[in-house]
Amino acid sequence: MKEHGEFAIHFRDRTVYMRARDSWNEETTRAYISRLLQDVTEHFTSPGWAILADIRDWGLYTIDSVRQVDEYVRRLDELGRTHAAFVAASPLQEETVLEHMKPKTQTAEYRFFQTVEEAEQWLVSCGMLTPD
Repeated sequence: MKEHGEFAIHFRDRTVYMRARDSWNEETTRAYISRLLQDVTEHFTSPGWAILADIRDWGLYTIDSVRQVDEYVRRLDELGRTHAAFVAASPLQEETVLEHMKPKTQTAEYRFFQTVEEAEQWLVSCGMLTPD
């Protein structure tokens, strides 16, 4: 099956930026997880890093992706993620993050923001980004 939906990933300081667009099917979810885990292991050699996820244009993912997402979240914590900043446009997006993406162990601190700039300010205060 062909991937549906898009993502972009880039790094700055101790933060990985992720932007999601459209609804994701299982193939897109798998491709994103594979790429992010590979990039994170190459970029961060020690624990203590953040993810800034801009999900304002994301239409969420299909139900067949839930198991993959649960495993992905567990792996991020194993790889040393300590902070997660989400820029969301709707309560449904926030609810999905809290229900499926926030691990039960709560090892990372999660926050929601209206803008990328607000999320960046928080990550600067946490030492994950240097000020511009």
